[in-house]
Amino acid sequence: MRVVIIIFSVFVFANIKANAQDPKHKNFFKIPNAIETPNYKVEFSDVVAKMDYAKMAVKVYNKTADYLIFKTNESDFIFDFGTIKDKEDITIIAPNDNKIKTLSAEGGSMFHVDNFKLNFGGLYLVPIKGNVIKTEDFSLPASKNEIINERFKIKLLDTKQETDETWARFEVTYLGSEIGFVSPNNISVRVDGKDIVYANDNKRTKTELLKQGESAKFGVTFHIPGKIADMQFSKLFIVWAETFKESKAQKLEGKDVEFVLDEGVTAGKNK
Repeated sequence: MRVVIIIFSVFVFANIKANAQDPKHKNFFKIPNAIETPNYKVEFSDVVAKMDYAKMAVKVYNKTADYLIFKTNESDFIFDFGTIKDKEDITIIAPNDNKIKTLSAEGGSMFHVDNFKLNFGGLYLVPIKGNVIKTEDFSLPASKNEIINERFKIKLLDTKQETDETWARFEVTYLGSEIGFVSPNNISVRVDGKDIVYANDNKRTKTELLKQGESAKFGVTFHIPGKIADMQFSKLFIVWAETFKESKAQKLEGKDVEFVLDEGVTAGKNK
């Protein structure tokens, strides 16, 4: 009996060693419980390791009414031989939305392991109720093509005024050092000499988050009843209101997660 046990043990060891040296062999891991906090939830799937990489899919749910920023290079893969960071990639997750990203450890041929840890991190909360950056009204026809407020540079790219419709296209660049919000849906227009404002009718615009030096382009479209003004011959003013804001990113606490080899799935997938 002892001889049989020894032979079996040698066979198992030789098989494990052979798999560890096979560049095509993949180890598959048990799926851990999701991470859940008041601000976010993270689910893991497709956790795989080969000789040249270890990777997984993470689905990040934003549970807040604010924005989340996910920096993948702040999640650490922790192995017995050392710690590996993912490459840098920044993803913005809108309020009550979710995004799927791949986290990976690469560089070398030592990743075919049976277990490892992930120090999940890199999530930042960016409150949407930031500081409103006051901006002077922009006249159409344009008296100048560019204006600068305390944190943003706004450049007119193109515009056209017709009797029943006026449209304009802008490029905005964030000059601050925190996070800049640009929300074109807050823009309206008024006729010179009148107090009433008319909303931006371009509903395809969305809020953009910008880091220092980043730019975004957006368009606005306005319609004013003919009994109020003929827009082709009127002087109009674009009213920015709360279009431009600045907010500070708040780093959220991360969590450690353990990944353990799923022997059954691994054996079945490598047949």
